[in-house]
Amino acid sequence: MNEISIDATNISFTCQKCGKCCSLFKVYLTEKDIVEIEKLGYKREEFVDYYKKRKIIKRINDKCFFLKYDEKGSASCRIHNHRPISCRMYPLDICPDKTVSIRIWLFLKKEKFMCPGLGKGKIKSIQSFLKEMDLTKKDLLEVWKVMPNEEENKKS
Repeated sequence: MNEISIDATNISFTCQKCGKCCSLFKVYLTEKDIVEIEKLGYKREEFVDYYKKRKIIKRINDKCFFLKYDEKGSASCRIHNHRPISCRMYPLDICPDKTVSIRIWLFLKKEKFMCPGLGKGKIKSIQSFLKEMDLTKKDLLEVWKVMPNEEENKKS
């Protein structure tokens, strides 16, 4: 497996600091992600948890371990400049169908979730968005390897 297909061509997204993405989604971790976070002084056992035998960021009260809110209620990440690959690629996601290739898709509809940042900001190509987030094909392959497939997701 070494092909990457993209199910969207353009994206318009500006984070609104609402914290929904950090509250609703599990963040799957690559070993590279874990090592980078440990360099910040965090111990692995502080922030790593397991879901279906896969490493994820620990959740506290159903929110990401690294999510914080300021006095005005704006959400931010304590490790923003070192956040995991799957966080950097948000609002893009890797399709759980792992049969042929990595399919990148845009979160447009989720049952309980609609990101208020979608449709905000300058329209750019998916490729330029991934480049801005400093994401390489190798990074995407690493995340793809640690995410559950469709069959595993059905067993939730």
